[in-house]
Amino acid sequence: YYWSCEFRKKYGCSGRAITDLEGEEHILISTKEHSHAPEANRVDIVKTLDIIKEVASNTYDQSARIIQDAVININQSSYSYMPNKQALRNQISRIRNKNGPSQPQSLNEIIVPIELHRTINGEEFLARDIEFGEERIMIFCAKSSSNIYKMLIGGESNACVLPMVYALMTGKSEECYNQLFQELIDLGEEVDLILNPPLILTDFEQAAITGRKVKNQAPISHQSESFHKCCFFHLYQNLWRKIQASGLAVEYGSDEDFSIKLCHLTALAFLPSSEIPDAFDQIKLLMPLNTQEVVQYFENNYICGRRRILRNGSEQRSPPLFLPNLWSVYDLIENNYPRTQNISQVEI
Repeated sequence: YYWSCEFRKKYGCSGRAITDLEGEEHILISTKEHSHAPEANRVDIVKTLDIIKEVASNTYDQSARIIQDAVININQSSYSYMPNKQALRNQISRIRNKNGPSQPQSLNEIIVPIELHRTINGEEFLARDIEFGEERIMIFCAKSSSNIYKMLIGGESNACVLPMVYALMTGKSEECYNQLFQELIDLGEEVDLILNPPLILTDFEQAAITGRKVKNQAPISHQSESFHKCCFFHLYQNLWRKIQASGLAVEYGSDEDFSIKLCHLTALAFLPSSEIPDAFDQIKLLMPLNTQEVVQYFENNYICGRRRILRNGSEQRSPPLFLPNLWSVYDLIENNYPRTQNISQVEI
C-alpha cells in the first residue's frame, strides 16, 4: 500500500510511506520525510471534519447545527485553523448532493408526485402551488383541518401543538411572506374561517416580521387583535452564534460563571419589555472584558440600536433591529402562550 501526504498537491510535499497488509494490520516498510513543518492541531481538525462529514451523510440536520455541534469541544488553538463556516457549509452540501438524488436546476423541474397531492384518506392536500417572479410557494393543508378549530380539547398537562398548514418557500423575502399570508387568508375564507390568531410567533427573519402584513397593510387577520413575538429559542441561538464568532465558545463551555453571565442577556426576555433597557445597563457592568463584542452586538440589535456621534458632538441612536417588546416573553408566560415555535416549525 502506498501512502502520500495530504498536502502533496497543496505544498508539493514528497512525504510518503509504503506498508504491507498482514491480516488486519499495516506493517510499515519504508517512509520519506515530509517537506513541511508538522501541525500539532491537525489531528483535532481532521477528527472534527470527519464528524461533520459523517453527520451530514446520515442525517438531515441543518448545516449550522452540524457545524455548531462538531466544533463545540475543539481546542481554541485548533479552532482558528478550521475552514470558515461557508466552506464547511459548502462541504456539507457537496456530501449530500453526492449521496442524494440529483437536484432540480429550475422551479419547473420541481414536480410533486401525484401520491403526495392527497392525504392517506384521499383528501386534497396540496392546496396551493404558486409561482410569482422567480419564487414559488407550495402550501399543504387539508380543508377538513379547519374543523379542529371548532373543537375544545381539555387537559393542559397533555396539551400539544397540531400543525395545520405546511408551506414550502423558495425564498424568505418580504414579498414571499406577503404572498404566503395572503394565500392563508384566502384559504381560510374558502372554508368560512376568518384567521384571527391572538399571537403570531416567528423567528428573527426581518421579512417575516414586516411581511405579516398584507399589501393593504392590515394584519393577517384584517384586525388589530394579533400581536407579534419572536421565538425565544432563536434569540438564544443568535446570541450563541455571536459567542462562537467572537472565539468564546470554549470558555463558555468550560467556565460556568462566564456562561451564566452571558446567559443574563437572554434572561432579559423574561422581564416586561419596558424594564429591559435599564436591566441591560446593570448587567452590562458585570460582563467580563472579553465579552465586549458580544455585549455590543446585543445592545445594537436588541436594546437601543447603534450609536452615532454627530458633528456637533451629540449622540444619536438608530432603533434596534428588534425592539424589546418583540422578543420579551413576559406577556407570553402571563397568557400561557408558548415561548418558542420549535414544536411546530420544520426548516428544510
